[in-house]
Amino acid sequence: NNARDTGRALAAAGELPGLLHLAMLNHGIYAAKRGMIVISTPMTDDEIDKATAVFTEALAVLRPYVSARFPQLIAEG
Repeated sequence: NNARDTGRALAAAGELPGLLHLAMLNHGIYAAKRGMIVISTPMTDDEIDKATAVFTEALAVLRPYVSARFPQLIAEG
């Protein structure tokens, strides 16, 4: 809703944004450590598809950590 809410959410996320940053970086995609990901106008469809695939892969790698540390973020089913 506002900058204060963003600050609280980032503080509550602990090291998760940094871990997501590293997981994506390990697959060739740079995302800011604070969790910001930007799609640029000159990106091709292939580059966007790669970024999306790497993001999905990174979330899968981090799922056990998120399940243990932030179970409320894991959807049932």
